[in-house]
Amino acid sequence: AHGLDVRVCALEDAALEPGTFDAVFTNAVLEHLPSPKGALTKMRELLRPGGAILAVTVNYESYTREFVGAEWKLIDPRAHMSLFSPATLRSLCEQAGLKVAKIATTGARFRPEGAKRLGGPHRWVEELRKFPYSVASRLNLRGDSISVLAERPGNG
Repeated sequence: AHGLDVRVCALEDAALEPGTFDAVFTNAVLEHLPSPKGALTKMRELLRPGGAILAVTVNYESYTREFVGAEWKLIDPRAHMSLFSPATLRSLCEQAGLKVAKIATTGARFRPEGAKRLGGPHRWVEELRKFPYSVASRLNLRGDSISVLAERPGNG
């Protein structure tokens, strides 16, 4: 559909031609890899000059980690081999030869995933309490999810 060549595969096992992709997208993957820098380097090699990577991962410096603490399952080292902040993700992209165009964060929670959903007025109180943190997380990069848009420089 739409003339797209979409491939779902493990990057290390893929027989993909370098310099042939316009975009690479990864969501909730980098934190699970033994070498996120190696993966980003491979992604850069796959891109045409000017091609872009959009990567989404967990933000260790989030309000959610502060509020939920050790109960936040996303920081469990058994689940995630690496954790990132906006600064460390930017640095990792740059080390992999990518030019970071934008970093953004979203989301804030007071309770761990899987906690029973609040109902009635309790839910509204929590949403109102959370609202300023959700807005602030977009401005100060403390949301629980980091998105980075990075490009392969035009000179190779």
